[in-house]
Amino acid sequence: MFERDNLYIDEGTGLVHDRAYGFRFDHAFSVGPDHRVSAETLDAEYPQERQKFAYLKAKFLRLMGSPQRLLFVVWNADPANVARLAAVIAAAGGPGTSHVLGAAPHSGPTAVMADGDRFAHVLLDAAVRKPQAASWQGDDAVWAALLDPIRLASS
Repeated sequence: MFERDNLYIDEGTGLVHDRAYGFRFDHAFSVGPDHRVSAETLDAEYPQERQKFAYLKAKFLRLMGSPQRLLFVVWNADPANVARLAAVIAAAGGPGTSHVLGAAPHSGPTAVMADGDRFAHVLLDAAVRKPQAASWQGDDAVWAALLDPIRLASS
């Protein structure tokens, strides 16, 4: 994964995609004034991003092998993919437990669409995502309500 030969800039989004795995890297590469990644930027930033990716992969695998409880938050994934991801993580997981929280935008009130022992999927009012142009984290009260049922305790 994240091999340079598999990376390309999608004409529609202007973002870097991995053709082997279907991933889109929204934040890995700098975008220009047109909000698109250039071929020059991809080539120039790839070595550093490759190092960062390797570090994050190692960290993820280390956490998966630990007894810690883990919460994975996935944005814009459908309920079936959230459930599938939870099953894969549970099957590959170590001694700890994990929970996957999938969230997706929609117009309307926040609602839980699917729930399981290891996953939940919620629909968030799209307006909640960015209350201010300079804010990315969303509405703290909505996140608190979503995370409240999930209890993290030391083992």
